[in-house]
Amino acid sequence: MTDDSPATHAPRFDGDLERRSLTAADGVEITYDVAGSGEPALVFVHGWAGNRHHWEGQLDAFAGDHQVVRIDLAGHGDSGTARADWSMALFADDVIAVIDALGLQHVVLIGHSLGGSIVVEVAVKLGSRVDGVVGVDTWSGLSELPQPDDPAYRIPLPEMHVDFHAGATEFVHLMCGPNASPQLVQRISDEVLAMPPDVALGVLEGAGVGFHLADGLRALDIPVSAISSQYFRPKDEAAFTKFGITNCTIAGTGHYLMLERPAEFDRALAEAIARSGQ
Repeated sequence: MTDDSPATHAPRFDGDLERRSLTAADGVEITYDVAGSGEPALVFVHGWAGNRHHWEGQLDAFAGDHQVVRIDLAGHGDSGTARADWSMALFADDVIAVIDALGLQHVVLIGHSLGGSIVVEVAVKLGSRVDGVVGVDTWSGLSELPQPDDPAYRIPLPEMHVDFHAGATEFVHLMCGPNASPQLVQRISDEVLAMPPDVALGVLEGAGVGFHLADGLRALDIPVSAISSQYFRPKDEAAFTKFGITNCTIAGTGHYLMLERPAEFDRALAEAIARSGQ
């Protein structure tokens, strides 16, 4: 049995985990959790169709030394869905509203997938209050190489418009990769299919509107790290190097590597946090 098995890496955080909420500028309720104490605070932002519980494994690893903040993005988890504009700018403003509500002055931003773009936008807007940025299986769009004819790169958006259940199920299997357990695949599938289709599709379609990832990364003068999967959208190491991103790839993993291999992920994240603020 490896140290990443559910039996040995179940969350064991026994401190206070407080659920809070605030109202975004457009009236949408944003739900978030706060646990632990210590700087820099770690702010976790999930990806498309995810939720704050994707970071359960990080409570035990980090809440003893840091304040840990986990956010449900608008349209996801326990946050509200009554929004028409699913832009990165509004998602970033939601994250900033949480950081401001908590009065945080030193943060490391950790974003998975879509959340990776959001935290770059947050970092640009917050400036010196951000000590570092960590992207989790994200930023594949930085590649200057033509994307191969590989299903790992494909988003079945047209299929989801025709039949959301079928298209989203296909996408879940692409994201999870060949080694994910049936339990993990089922969990992600249940979460994706629980989203209102108009919200899920709106978020995917609004992801790149008015947002330029490369420009955002160039504007940052802080340590930027990546923790990447092996199988979903393989990353362009040369592009990461060009942008000054320190990357760690966890072999054998799919898109949800923090759920698939939490102990190994936590070790990589601890190294990225240590680089932040240097």
